[in-house]
Formats: sequence, C-alpha cells, structure tokens
Amino acid sequence: MRNEWLPIDSAPKDGTEVLLHGPEGIDIGQWQEEIEDVCESGVVVQCGFDAGFFGRVYAAGCNEPPTHWMPLPDPPVLTPRREQEATK
Repeated sequence: MRNEWLPIDSAPKDGTEVLLHGPEGIDIGQWQEEIEDVCESGVVVQCGFDAGFFGRVYAAGCNEPPTHWMPLPDPPVLTPRREQEATK
C-alpha cells in the first residue's frame, strides 16, 4: 500500500473506515447514507442528516467536507509479551 492521499470521490461508500483530510484537518471516518428527520405529531424528534463522510471532526453539512482520503494502515503486530501488556 502506498501512502498517498486520494480524491474523496474515490473513497469507499460501504461503511469502511478511512483517513479523511480536508480544511478541518485529519480524521478517521466513514460514509453515511442520508437519514431523514423523524417527526411525531408534526414535531421533529430526531434530526436527520445529509449523506456524507462522518468522523469526529467531519459531519455532513456541519462544516467543510473532506477533500481527500487514504486507507487506514494495518494495525501493529503484537508479540506475546505486548499482548499481555495490552490486556493489563
């Protein structure tokens, strides 16, 4: 895998977590489909959101969307000793 930022239009839209980059910085997120508002008796009880990439920083419609993405790196390989330390 090469560590190159790719245009956001080529990012997976299947829920795969990826690195996101744009005006708000770097984030880990994934594509979310649009969700409509939920109304009861004419009152919105749960706000929906537009489709887009969501993470801790990026939320569709809340700020400038990411412009690039990159696959997440593989997690580190833990040796038996590190596995024990990680579970303490």
